[in-house]
Formats: sequence, C-alpha cells, structure tokens
Amino acid sequence: MVTNTSFQQWLDGYGAGWVKQDPKQTLAMFSDDASYMYTPFHKIMRGKDEIRRYVEKGAVGLQQDIEFSCEILAVTERYGIARGIHLLEGTGGNS
Repeated sequence: MVTNTSFQQWLDGYGAGWVKQDPKQTLAMFSDDASYMYTPFHKIMRGKDEIRRYVEKGAVGLQQDIEFSCEILAVTERYGIARGIHLLEGTGGNS
C-alpha cells in the first residue's frame, strides 16, 4: 500500500540515485513489475528490465550538477504521482 510517507521515501531514494548518477541505487527503487514515465509525454516503461535500459543507457552520465526536488501530487493505495523539479547542467555545452 502506498502512503504519503512511503512515497516520499521512494522519491528521496530515487532522487539520491539520480543526483549521484548511481544506476544501482536508482534501480533498487523499482520492483520487477514497476511502471515508470519520466515525463507525461513519454511512453510508459513497463518492468524493471525496460527501466534498467533507460537508466543505464539513456540517463546516467548525460547530466551533471544535478539538484533534485519533488512535490507529491496524489497518492492512492496503488500509485503515487509527483512533479519533479530538476536543475541540471547537461554535457556538451547544454544547460
């Protein structure tokens, strides 16, 4: 069961893994049957293997000087929805 407290703890762990660019820590936050969508405009990733591919190949190492914060928007018994606020500097001259 998802509660505000358990969801905030999950978000804190997820954010710490992202800031540290530590895919093992980030992936430890997901169950094998998790669903994940990093923007409302991206397709939903289903299952830990699909999320792992994104984290290991598409997310780690592309950003630096990351600051992570979030706001919980809704919690149900099964789901949590949050808005992430991320400040980062990308590599290759993008910021």
